[in-house]
Amino acid sequence: MNTKTLQKIGGFCSISLGLIYIIAFIVYGGILDYPKADATDTESLHFLIDNYVNIHDSQTRYILS
Repeated sequence: MNTKTLQKIGGFCSISLGLIYIIAFIVYGGILDYPKADATDTESLHFLIDNYVNIHDSQTRYILS
C-alpha cells in the first residue's frame, strides 16, 4: 500500500472512532437513562443487569474498531 492510501484509511478510522464516541454518549446519556446520583446500589445493579447486552456490545465494537 502506498502512503496516500494508508492516510485515507487512517482518516476514515479516526472519523469513525469519533462518531462512535459521540454515539456512545448519546446512548448512555439519553437512551439508557443511567440511574441518578441518588440511586441506591440495588437500582444501579438492576440497571447494569438489564442493560448488560447493550453495554457489552458497544464495548466490544469499540475494542474491535
